[in-house]
Amino acid sequence: MEEENKNGDLSDSGNEPEAASGTGRVKSIALRKGAFSITRTLAILAAIVAVNIVAYKYDVKKDMTEKKLYSITDETRRVLSDLTEDVDVYPVYSTGSDDHYIMMFKRIIDEYDKASNRLNVHYTDPATNPRFLNEYAEDGAAPGEGSVIVVSGKRRRVIKVSEILNTQINMQTFQNEISSVSLEPQLTNAVLYVTREYTPKIYAVTGHLEPSLPDALVNELTMAGYETSEFDTLVGGDIPSDCDALIVITPSNDWTAEEADKVSRYLESGGKAAFFLDIREERPENLYGVLEKIGITPDFSYVFESDMNGVFQNNPLQIIPLFAENATAAAVATGVSHVIMPFTQAFSSQDIENEKFIYEPLLMSSQVSYAKTTETLSLPEKQEGDAEGPFNLAITAAAEESGARVVAFGNSFILDESANEVMGGNDYKFIVKAINWAQERKDEVYIGPKELATTPLRLTQAGFLIRAALAIAVLPLGALLFGVVIWLRRKSVG
Repeated sequence: MEEENKNGDLSDSGNEPEAASGTGRVKSIALRKGAFSITRTLAILAAIVAVNIVAYKYDVKKDMTEKKLYSITDETRRVLSDLTEDVDVYPVYSTGSDDHYIMMFKRIIDEYDKASNRLNVHYTDPATNPRFLNEYAEDGAAPGEGSVIVVSGKRRRVIKVSEILNTQINMQTFQNEISSVSLEPQLTNAVLYVTREYTPKIYAVTGHLEPSLPDALVNELTMAGYETSEFDTLVGGDIPSDCDALIVITPSNDWTAEEADKVSRYLESGGKAAFFLDIREERPENLYGVLEKIGITPDFSYVFESDMNGVFQNNPLQIIPLFAENATAAAVATGVSHVIMPFTQAFSSQDIENEKFIYEPLLMSSQVSYAKTTETLSLPEKQEGDAEGPFNLAITAAAEESGARVVAFGNSFILDESANEVMGGNDYKFIVKAINWAQERKDEVYIGPKELATTPLRLTQAGFLIRAALAIAVLPLGALLFGVVIWLRRKSVG
């Protein structure tokens, strides 16, 4: 029995070194794995720190926002690269401001500063530089927080913060909310404005209770490099010599023969004009006669659109017209998705004897549209005898010899600010580009505002149910099964 015990003892003591060796190897492997994990973690942390140090030292930033809120467009970079003179930009921002929009503005303006050696940025604190800012006061008020002053050797421009932050009414709360930021379009066009050799001037005709140009449209024209003013044809003399283009909105009552003659002489001498003509109770013969002299005839009848894909809110009088298929319309419509022409009339064109004009439509109704005179308007459905489309809702005329250029729109509702907002700013964009065509502008730059509002996700009932099932059942079950598989594997190894 003793021998057996000895043998047993001898047997046990003989296995101890082998077990110890296996345990050592396991510990060694575990230590190596742990050391490798620690080394890898430290290496990743070191790489992250190094990347951040380099990014900070060389001011490397990446705009990860979907709409590139902190970036400038290629058009702006082209404008800056073409600068041949120095431009000074004075952003009026309080030192250390943590305002979200001011911080956004700084990011954008820094991009300008880096893009051109000709553009110099001087951040200006309104609290410590009141005397300097008073030099740029307008209407007795110095530029306030968030404004930007742009200066060259030729001229200067102050961009107010109200021109940078665009607002619209939230239809749920009925409160004004900031919807987009126009810093880049304002600043780039200000740079163009202060460096151009010449700034064209547009006069809006007054004298017969015409509505004034909307402030938002004036702002768009200013951004496009125009100056705007008014001219009273009733009491003024001839059209001013510095007039580069006239804007004519339907007057409450007709022009006199003398007023019509002033405008006709201006066009005959190569003038440019844009007409926005509504239908009134009485046909304004003198005003219409100006257009008829150059071969454009307003039809003085309302256009109805039968194609429901070309109307707004299923109203046949709220027409979303087609862009005409010609080179002029293609150039004017570039970058414009759609416009609205409510309660519009149409135009016809015919050659005249005294000068050769080229006529091209810009906007058209469909082939299934029809027109009604004021006498038949009470019967909205198409009747026998109604004129049939397509109709020219906006048309251009260009004189080969004198250089006169005219664009005529079949209503003035396209000038309405609320309609422009509904169309996402496309109405005003189209109008500015049409005036650019009349001016034969070659330096046209259009940059849209940066939209801040997010587009709501709209789901069908089926789509909602699928996503609900994924969130409530599929993903939790998948996580549970994954955990069970891992547990079983570990159990089998143990």
